[in-house]
Amino acid sequence: MTRKMMLVLAAGLSLGAAVPVMAQSVPSINADSAHVEPVLTPVDFGSVVAGQQVVRDLVMMNDGKGPLVISNISTGCACIKVQFTREPIMPGRKFTLRFTFDSTGRGGPLQRTVTMGTNAPTPTYITLVGQVSYGSAEPRM
Repeated sequence: MTRKMMLVLAAGLSLGAAVPVMAQSVPSINADSAHVEPVLTPVDFGSVVAGQQVVRDLVMMNDGKGPLVISNISTGCACIKVQFTREPIMPGRKFTLRFTFDSTGRGGPLQRTVTMGTNAPTPTYITLVGQVSYGSAEPRM
């Protein structure tokens, strides 16, 4: 390493306390930002026979002061698909997330946490629950 590079490195290290690290900054909560009301109860698919597809809608609201934009929704499982609007949701407006659960090849209890990424300061977490059983979809006599 050249002497000039060492001096620049030493100067940079000595100023380290004065140089902000952007990658580690925490988003500040803006009073004019979007906000999603918290989801307090799980979305329940109920009892499902393996092989069935079940659809549930969850109505939510932007209770913030700025437009809400949903950038992504991560389900953590290919068995769950989500439909959502890509348009900005204005403050005070409701919107619907449509969850479709395909129980093919599944069995037992279902519990997944879905993460909704938005322009709000914090992500929104939604819990999905259900029970998948093997057997006929026809009622037994």
